[in-house]
Amino acid sequence: MNATPGVAIRIKQKKIIAAFLSNDCASIEKAKSLDELGLRESHTFNNLESKGVFVKCDGGKYFFDKKVWDHTRKTRLIFIAAAIIIVLVLVLTNVL
Repeated sequence: MNATPGVAIRIKQKKIIAAFLSNDCASIEKAKSLDELGLRESHTFNNLESKGVFVKCDGGKYFFDKKVWDHTRKTRLIFIAAAIIIVLVLVLTNVL
């Protein structure tokens, strides 16, 4: 069975982040190139970079910004929780 697009994206994100964490690339001083990490540019990587999860430094190197990642995840969870609450309210008030 294939994963839904959302699940597939999360799996890709986790793999990319794991590469940064396993290589201790969480600061500008320890930034590495994608080649050094065994990664390549992809839509998933570029999306996370545009959100500031990966910060590009001189020489084409990147580091992982955990604070931005935590904020991104928290925002996503709040959105999901709000959507669930709205659906529950609609169901309980017999709107759906």
